[in-house]
Amino acid sequence: MPTKKTTLIIMTAAGILLAAYLLLYTKEPKGFVFHKGDRTSYSYEMHSVIRYGNEDSFKNLDTEISGVLSTKVLDTSEDVTLAISFSPEKIKYDINPEIEKYLSLPFSVKMEKYGKIISFNTPEGLDEETAYLLKALIHPLETILSTAGMKEYSRKSSDNLGPFTAHYEIKGQNITKSKVKYIDLESDNIDTPTVKIIQSRHNAVKDTSGWLNELKGSEHLIIDDKPFYMTEVKTDINLQKLSGAVAKSPAWDIEKVSDISIIPLPAKKPEKIIRISAKEETEPKHSTSERTNSKELSDYLLNSKKLYISTLTEYLSANENQLDEVMDIINNPNVPANTVSILLSSLGTLGTEKAQRLLLSVAENDGLDDNVRFQAVMAFSQLNMPPTDSVLEFLLSGTDKFGQVGIQRDIGSTSILAAGVIIENISADYPQEAEEINEKLIRLLEQYSDEYVRGVLILSLGNTKNVENASAIASNFSSEKFTVRIATADALEKIPGDTAKTALAEQLAKENIPNVSISILKSLNKNELGQNELQAVANQLLSSGLPSVRHSAILLLSDHKETAPELVETTFKKALRSETSRENAKLMIKGYAK
Repeated sequence: MPTKKTTLIIMTAAGILLAAYLLLYTKEPKGFVFHKGDRTSYSYEMHSVIRYGNEDSFKNLDTEISGVLSTKVLDTSEDVTLAISFSPEKIKYDINPEIEKYLSLPFSVKMEKYGKIISFNTPEGLDEETAYLLKALIHPLETILSTAGMKEYSRKSSDNLGPFTAHYEIKGQNITKSKVKYIDLESDNIDTPTVKIIQSRHNAVKDTSGWLNELKGSEHLIIDDKPFYMTEVKTDINLQKLSGAVAKSPAWDIEKVSDISIIPLPAKKPEKIIRISAKEETEPKHSTSERTNSKELSDYLLNSKKLYISTLTEYLSANENQLDEVMDIINNPNVPANTVSILLSSLGTLGTEKAQRLLLSVAENDGLDDNVRFQAVMAFSQLNMPPTDSVLEFLLSGTDKFGQVGIQRDIGSTSILAAGVIIENISADYPQEAEEINEKLIRLLEQYSDEYVRGVLILSLGNTKNVENASAIASNFSSEKFTVRIATADALEKIPGDTAKTALAEQLAKENIPNVSISILKSLNKNELGQNELQAVANQLLSSGLPSVRHSAILLLSDHKETAPELVETTFKKALRSETSRENAKLMIKGYAK
């Protein structure tokens, strides 16, 4: 499970690093035409695949967000202020499956009339990470207006890795990012991340009536934060204005920016006095003077210009006696939240019995901030050695929390998902322990009939990437609950081998729920497919009358055209005869015209 640093990259990669579109004109641009009170809704789809880690260990995270994005113009006096809210339809965010309740929060954005974003305003009390999630919905829609004849331009911005300048080239109606340069404001001696652009393509905006009508873009970047960290990002985004009636949006109830500040946060507990749990009290005790005067770790954290999980882990490994300071550091309001996050992740990477015990103490302590507890649970997925008995018991007891609300439910689902990741992490060096945990997950799956619980357990088995789990996962396609079948398709995406692909293809042929069919098609598209699987997809395209299902089938076949060119071309030509969606028709024509 990602660190706080990576968590922010995950959601901003599709925004700050996907970024600016361009509006081309034959004359000097006049800017977007906004009218106070205007309400607009868009269909919104974003898919981002993140590969992150260092040379010793890489992990993958697949994030998918789709739904309806609604806007209301609040002010046009100088710059433009929009109230924005998102109504999720599908959220796939492995870090926290319950994130949609936060993505639904209304917020506002202030921008120039040429589209450049100036500032955001989010509900008061929202933590930094969740605020990034909201901002990441809008950052990909940042638009730069320009005159015709412009060949290139630059844009300064920043993300959680620091300030950067992005350079763009304009060729016809296509815009490509040519370079991203991070800037170190502190020292010339500290390496800044380098960005390698593998692929970048965005369409130019052509209509200034209102805000946007449509935007599309895709990008493939590698961010190398040498020598410690590398993040590979593949992102696609699609925005289309909705012309028909849509459900009422929370953004439409916002009359002024100050209304945003008083919006209540979901499942937010009042802060409590921090207390050390009973388990922590069983640790060998130091005198009060020793705990008060020992600040070596605190000084190291606060005085480091840049903190990295790998270097902090090495430091803690060499100075494990300083772990006694951890609870005091977490309780110290002067320690930044991001530093606490890196510390917790480093404890997970360190993985010693004492480090695990500290993480458990934080995760179980309901007197701590909810976000800190949640990060401690995520840190367990960094373990590269078997969890202690008490940690394993905590993780697998996550199913007991599914009936609760708020942070308890979040911790429960994330604990189960983390158990699957740990199995993958330790399977090479500790195969017997990995197998034992895997068997416990399967037994838990056999015990529960609740669709939410089963779905999370199935996804956890997918996180193991164990080919031997393919059959156990695939058997859940027989469930009457379509949400369980969606979880099954998503889990099989991560399982290598023919068993998983065959199960997906066979279910595709008999599936009658569109959302499940789309999940199956997207999971198949993450694998190398043979003639049999591609034929199953072709049959789905020809037999389905639903544009959304056909769209996913078209994308998959287009991506695998080189594997079966004749099948793809023949299928597209047949499907065109009955295609009612202009977008789908364009995709098919483009698919076999290349």
